Amino acid sequence: MLLPFSTVVSRTNAVECMPRLPVVVIVLAALTPNSQAVEPVNVKAQAVSAPDTVACYCYQSGGWSIQQTDNFRICTIDRNLKLENLPRLCESLRLDIQATWLSEDCTLWQPRCDVVVHATSSDYRRALGNSVGNSVGCATMKFDQGRIVSRRIDIRVDADHWQLDALPHELTHVVLADRFGARRLPPWLDEGIGVLSESDRKRRFRADAFADALNRGTIYSIHELLHLRQFPRPEYRDAFYAQSGALVRRLMDHGGPDEFARFADRVVTVGTQAALSETYNLDTPADVSAIVDVSEVAAIVTCGGTLDTKSNLIVRRDD
Repeated sequence: MLLPFSTVVSRTNAVECMPRLPVVVIVLAALTPNSQAVEPVNVKAQAVSAPDTVACYCYQSGGWSIQQTDNFRICTIDRNLKLENLPRLCESLRLDIQATWLSEDCTLWQPRCDVVVHATSSDYRRALGNSVGNSVGCATMKFDQGRIVSRRIDIRVDADHWQLDALPHELTHVVLADRFGARRLPPWLDEGIGVLSESDRKRRFRADAFADALNRGTIYSIHELLHLRQFPRPEYRDAFYAQSGALVRRLMDHGGPDEFARFADRVVTVGTQAALSETYNLDTPADVSAIVDVSEVAAIVTCGGTLDTKSNLIVRRDD
């Protein structure tokens, strides 16, 4: 029986574009008598914040190679990909992101999050459609009456540093769904939080791209950024990511991560400007501009992310 999905949230991590994705359902069969299973294996940890080992059950089903952990199903149809360390990385990142954004004890994810790994950009577009453009990853959550009934990340692994940038960014969206459910965060807040999950290298890249946007004059005023309801046109996306990340960073520095998380809760309840006034005594866009001057955006967005450096490590791929 199919559930009547009442809400679908879909996001992409884009290099040059961030389209709204059509929902694509790929049925990944559960283990059946026709599936080829192997014994569970333990994946060695490489980050201090993660458990020493992560239990991982590996099996083949319907042409898919699947690695299943407590919270993830990592799926690919390309059996030549070496993804032995990816289960540990996903579980480690989940713990670190939850520690930042969720105040209560976290239960195991049911349903698990499917991480669908695509070997090439062509495979990625073939599965999701050409609307994904040059994006590296996307997160899709489905809700039924406020309850999460599907978690999914699509990622292409032919992009440089996807483990450090696109994967943590998209996984942050999935974790935030545990806190906010089907309530949509405004684009600047949702993507600004994701930007801060990226590596220092990626945020430096965003700072450089913002400098170019500033020279072109394709940047936002604070009023425009706060009231943006759709993802921006391509020529404004460099500014959007950097300005969103800088504003989130500055607000977190202003009152700490716990206060910022409470602010985000209020945003989805009373709106952005009312939440800014209640939480930070920032009553007008001019007040917000005073703490995030355009001339400071590049420096702010590079000054520090939210994930511990030990978790932002490229997973070693054995030859």
